[in-house]
Amino acid sequence: MLSSNTFTGSIPSSIGELTKLTQLFLADNMVAGSIPPDIGNLNSLQQLYLQSNSITGLISWTIGNMNSLGWLWLLDNQIHGPMPIEIGKMGSLFELDLSNNDLNGSIPKAVGNLTGLNYLYFNGNRLSGSIPTEVGNMQHLSDFQLLANELTGPIPASIGNMTALSSLKLQSNYLSGTIPPTIGNLSLLQRLDLSQNKLAGPVPVEIGKLGALTVLSLPSNNLGATIPPKIGNLSLLQQLDLSQNKLAGPVPVEIGKLGALTYLSLASNNLGAMLPVEMSNLTSLRNLPLWNNFFTGHLPSDICRGGELEYFSADDNNFNGPLPLSFRNCSSLYRVRLQNNQLTGTLMESPGVYPNLDYLELSNNWLHGSLPTNFSEYVNLTTLTL
Repeated sequence: MLSSNTFTGSIPSSIGELTKLTQLFLADNMVAGSIPPDIGNLNSLQQLYLQSNSITGLISWTIGNMNSLGWLWLLDNQIHGPMPIEIGKMGSLFELDLSNNDLNGSIPKAVGNLTGLNYLYFNGNRLSGSIPTEVGNMQHLSDFQLLANELTGPIPASIGNMTALSSLKLQSNYLSGTIPPTIGNLSLLQRLDLSQNKLAGPVPVEIGKLGALTVLSLPSNNLGATIPPKIGNLSLLQQLDLSQNKLAGPVPVEIGKLGALTYLSLASNNLGAMLPVEMSNLTSLRNLPLWNNFFTGHLPSDICRGGELEYFSADDNNFNGPLPLSFRNCSSLYRVRLQNNQLTGTLMESPGVYPNLDYLELSNNWLHGSLPTNFSEYVNLTTLTL
């Protein structure tokens, strides 16, 4: 093992003569140059760790000859060019990480031949084209990450065959079409991130079948229709982000069943009507962005019943009535943005002590009366706009 040193230079082609080698660790050095094609002669090699160097050049087609290799980590280098189709011959692979390089071209269909693969990471490259349907053959895959590439086209319906998945991250691409209903087959899925794409259509009701989900992140797409009530089935959900889409209609009352939520963002949609009083059941909430919608009525009176709320932004809506009384006990508040609504009453009606409050914005409302006398207790306040 030669990892975590300061080795320089390139990997010599004579490395291919070490035909009995089973492990090669050169990670976290300053190795440069390309990976020699002769490395394909290492038929006994089971683990190859070359991550976090300055390796350049192409991945040689000879890598497909390494049929004993179970772990291939080439992340955090400067490897460029297309992925060779011969990578699909590496039938023993268990982990494959090519993240944070400069790979381009499409994902080879032959990747679907890696049916024993458990972890696949192609993040942070310039991969383009569509996700091949053949990925659905990798039914033992637990973690599938293609984020921060240039992928286009739809999410293949065959992704529903990958029933061992616990994490699926496809964010920051140019994926289009709808979220396939087959995603509801992924009963072990804990993290789903499809943010920053061009996905359209409704949030499929089948999302409600993903009972193991703890993180559901769908912001910055073109999703429309309404929030499906079935989302209330996701009792383990801790983070739900539906912001910056085209969702409309009311927030379903079933959202109040998500008692484990610490982060709920519905910001920048076309949502309207009154917020359901059941949102007061979300006693673990720490971050609640609701800005830039068409919400009406009063803010939920017990929105801070759990005393955990830190970030609350409901600006640019049509809320009216007084500030929630639960703010009195919400000493956890750090940033509050409620400007551009129709809030009424006086600040004296709901004074509290906010030792952590850094930002308070209440401008463009119908508030009146005297200013609170306890502003001196807001010792960390840096911005106050009334």
